[in-house]
Amino acid sequence: MLKKRLASLLSLALCASVFFSGTAYAAEPEENDQVQNAYELATQALSDFNRAEYLYEDIDLSEYVADPDLLTYLENKADALQVKSIQPTFDKVNFKDGFTLLSHTVSDNLVSMNILSQCSYNYADLLDVDSGSSYGVTITIDTLTNRITKWETNDEYDEEYQSLMNTSTYSAADPSDAQETIYNNYQEYYSSLFNPENAITEEAEILSDPGANTRAVTTLNKSAIVSWANSNHDKKPPRSGDGSTPYYDFSKVPGNYDCTNFVSHALLAGGATKNTSSKDDKGWYYSSMSNRSTSWSGVPNLYNFLTRSSTTKGPKGSSSAYSTFSSSVTSRPYEAGDVIQFRDLYNTMWRHSGIISGYYSPDGTHLAAMVTCRTSELASECNKKAEEMSYGDKRVIRLYANYTS
Repeated sequence: MLKKRLASLLSLALCASVFFSGTAYAAEPEENDQVQNAYELATQALSDFNRAEYLYEDIDLSEYVADPDLLTYLENKADALQVKSIQPTFDKVNFKDGFTLLSHTVSDNLVSMNILSQCSYNYADLLDVDSGSSYGVTITIDTLTNRITKWETNDEYDEEYQSLMNTSTYSAADPSDAQETIYNNYQEYYSSLFNPENAITEEAEILSDPGANTRAVTTLNKSAIVSWANSNHDKKPPRSGDGSTPYYDFSKVPGNYDCTNFVSHALLAGGATKNTSSKDDKGWYYSSMSNRSTSWSGVPNLYNFLTRSSTTKGPKGSSSAYSTFSSSVTSRPYEAGDVIQFRDLYNTMWRHSGIISGYYSPDGTHLAAMVTCRTSELASECNKKAEEMSYGDKRVIRLYANYTS
């Protein structure tokens, strides 16, 4: 088991209070103590895991998990997630988590439960900003032994582990080898996040709209974009961005996620005009699953539409590689209400989109982005520091115009 604890690197004392929300689950009359007891055990274990991930506390799940392979996997996963603590600006206070039992099945002595875990907190350096995240987890408990036999979250860590285990290098090896590789990948990623020498120090080039004199053009209401994103990231489903375009959760389509669809609705909330001229990335609209553009929900497709050279109808912007920047510059490379996109940890594909919801300072002299995004009804982030999100390269799309015709 990886035991490279990094809690000593925290620069601020954590004054956190955690609550266990047993009220989120209301048992039906026909449900018995078997289900209730299993749910309480599962949420106690989840709360311990959340405290390990978010507050960097030591974790001991042996009282909940009997299978040694599952126990090792979960504790190694917690260790890998704790690597974030090398960044003092990730310290969290006022931490709370709560749980909702979404569904369950009972088969003999096994109770399988789908649970939503929702966490809220403040970053220690941003006490006036409410942040949080949510994730879904499937837990199965053997009621004879009162121990967890299955724990699946299908998050980035789990996906990376499964990807490694499907390769010849790791498929025949000890599973802990793959977990140690992930741990080292996380260490490399988080230790290389912020380098002041790579920060932007010059004024950003803010493009003017080349078609402003020949086409009807407006600016987007970026504060409305942020407000909608922060209000809807954890809704099931979010409301329509413009009140008329239906919100369909793309994570319900096998193999798909909802992140870019969420961004598109956020842009609608800011006054963006749809473009129904094409179903590829030359248009940008959604009417139904059979009548929509690829740019509405595809990460690279939305990028292609927003950064197009033409002055066709719809929102438009310019792209640049993401970086922190000097707080002294007046023309900033991005602002709240702009779009940010992430590559996977190995930089093989652009896979995630979000809304820049504000700034934070990692060192007092530079600024970096905070992000609100939605992956599915069971996974979302609100006002999360971009550097805390486990991805590779990042790019921003600064939105500077919206063509209305």
